[in-house]
Amino acid sequence: MVVSIMGSIATSNMLMLSENQPDVPPWVKIWIMNHLARVLFFKVKSPKRENLVSIESAEKDNIDQKKTGRNIAMEMRKTDLHKDITIPVEVKLLKKLLAEVLKIRQEINLTKDQDDAKSDWYFAAMVVDRLILIVYLLIVIITFAIVIKVWAT
Repeated sequence: MVVSIMGSIATSNMLMLSENQPDVPPWVKIWIMNHLARVLFFKVKSPKRENLVSIESAEKDNIDQKKTGRNIAMEMRKTDLHKDITIPVEVKLLKKLLAEVLKIRQEINLTKDQDDAKSDWYFAAMVVDRLILIVYLLIVIITFAIVIKVWAT
């Protein structure tokens, strides 16, 4: 019973950490999500080339966004210097729209990162839950074997 309760507490704690602590600590990733998950026959996610490509493209996009933001700022400064040149209303609206779209993209990336962290905590909780189940079953089997042996003699 104690093992079962401790397992329930451990898995509940991990699920609560997914809400409070955004990132999984490195030791949990190494020991629970890699080593222990392989021992307990979980499919361990290996970093694929696609993920690396998407990370590289995301970094390039962020750099391009920064350059775009700088270019827009420089253009606005130039237009401030040359006030005799009038900017059409459509261009101003498009610049505002671009800024809003970039903010939305940042929010989506932040949400995706948080969801990934939650799924990592969920995976770690599943691994610990399976470990506790196996330990619990072993203890029950050993206890029944001892009881049957004592009753038989």
